[in-house]
Amino acid sequence: MLNYYTGRLTLSGCKFFDNSAGKGGGGIFTWDGPIAASDCIFSGNSSDWSGGAIYKNNGSLSLTGCTFSANSARSGGAIADAGCSASTLNVSGGCTLTGNSAWGGVGGGIWNSNSMFTVSGSTFFGNSSVSVNGQGGAGGGIYSAGPLTLNSTTISKNTASVSGGGIYIVPLVSYSLTVSRCTITGNSADIGGGIFYAVHSTYAKNATLTITGSMITGNTATTKGGGLYNNGATTIQNTTISSNTAGLQGGGIFNDSSGMLTLYSSDTVTGNLAPDGADIKNLGKVTKKKG
Repeated sequence: MLNYYTGRLTLSGCKFFDNSAGKGGGGIFTWDGPIAASDCIFSGNSSDWSGGAIYKNNGSLSLTGCTFSANSARSGGAIADAGCSASTLNVSGGCTLTGNSAWGGVGGGIWNSNSMFTVSGSTFFGNSSVSVNGQGGAGGGIYSAGPLTLNSTTISKNTASVSGGGIYIVPLVSYSLTVSRCTITGNSADIGGGIFYAVHSTYAKNATLTITGSMITGNTATTKGGGLYNNGATTIQNTTISSNTAGLQGGGIFNDSSGMLTLYSSDTVTGNLAPDGADIKNLGKVTKKKG
C-alpha cells in the first residue's frame, strides 16, 4: 500500500500478511501522508531495505492496539521511520511487536532515524537485530536517534548481536530522552544488554536520558553493561537495576569515560554479576543524590 504526500489514511482492523517489497515497506510505504491505524495485524511482511511492515518518511504515524509479528527488513524489522524531527511516530494502546528482525542493519522492532517517537503501554518481545558481515546488529527491540519517550512499556527478551539488546539510543542532537515506568528484562547483547545509550555527535553534547520508576532486570551483556551501558548524561531515579549480568565489566551499569551518571537514594542497584564491577563499573563521573 502506497500513501504519498498529503493523502490521509485511516485503517481499522486491517490485516497485512506475507507482503514484500524490494525497498521500503513490505506492507505500507508512506511519504509525508499521515496514517492512523488501530487494531491492525501485520505479520510475515518483509523488505530488502527498511521497514518490513511499514516504512515512513516524514508525516505522522499513529498506531493503537496493533500487532506486529515475524516481519523482517535490513533496518526496522517491523517499522522504519526515516522522518525528520518535525514528524511523529506514536505507538500506544497495547501495541505488541513480537519476533520481528533486522538483518545487517538496526532496529529489530523499530528503527527511528529522527522523528518524535513516543511509545506508551506497549510490548516489545523477542525481536532481534543481527549483524551481517560486520554490519548492523544494534537495537534488538528499538533503535532511536530522535526524541524518545517510553512510558509504561515492556521490553523483554530482545537480542542484538552488537549493542542495545532491548533499546539502543544515540541522539543526533541535544534531545531530552525519557524512560518512565518501564520494564526492561531478559534482553541480551554484546554491549548494553538492556539499554545502550551513547552520545557520538557534538550536536548532541547536551542530550539527557532520564530513567524513572522502572525495572531493569535479568539482562545480559557478553562484555559490558548487562543492564545499562552509559556514555552520556543519564539520570536514574526510583528505579531497580538487579540480576543483570556482564561477562567482563559492569553487570548492572557500565558508565564509560564520557558518562555522567546521576543516581538517587530511591534507586536499587544490587544483585548484579560481573568479574569487574558487579553492580557498577565507572570510568566516568557518578553523582549520588537524595530523593
